[in-house]
Amino acid sequence: MSSGPWSEHLSRRLAALKAAGLQRSLHIAEGCGARVVLGERAVVNFASNDYLGLSADPRVVAAARAALEHSGAGATASRLLGGTKPEHAALEQELARFKRS
Repeated sequence: MSSGPWSEHLSRRLAALKAAGLQRSLHIAEGCGARVVLGERAVVNFASNDYLGLSADPRVVAAARAALEHSGAGATASRLLGGTKPEHAALEQELARFKRS
């Protein structure tokens, strides 16, 4: 880190956060869904957007696997440049039907 007033200020601030037990750090989360294991503790993951546990549902995993095998991974380009995929068009039609628009 370079020296100077800002780096000294930041170093002092980080040291104060660490001393107060407020320094954030990354933790390995094993599993997916609403419940994960952090270290050796099983916890409820309130920070997850997967509160319904769908990411681990065998039907969702099977559908994702089939989509990957059929279409590959990634969009490869924007829809305007590379064209709209049939899956995108089908989803848009289904959403329009659902929203009655």
